[in-house]
Amino acid sequence: MSPEQVSGQVYDYKVDVYSLGLVFFEMLVPFGTGMERLAVMTRLKEELLFPPKFEDNFPDEVRQMGGIGEVKLFCLCF
Repeated sequence: MSPEQVSGQVYDYKVDVYSLGLVFFEMLVPFGTGMERLAVMTRLKEELLFPPKFEDNFPDEVRQMGGIGEVKLFCLCF
């Protein structure tokens, strides 16, 4: 769920984009255990911290996003 939905705030179509982004992220990053998935997804949602070597492992995807810095800036604007 998006942060807006969790906190009970009013939300719009952006929550769908947020959720889709998380689904795409999970399709790219393999998780060895459920605990690893939980830790990585929590860091991503709460602190916008991507896993180590994410940029190295997925340079095309990072380039399409405009870079990790741009993703963080975009997320902070909403």
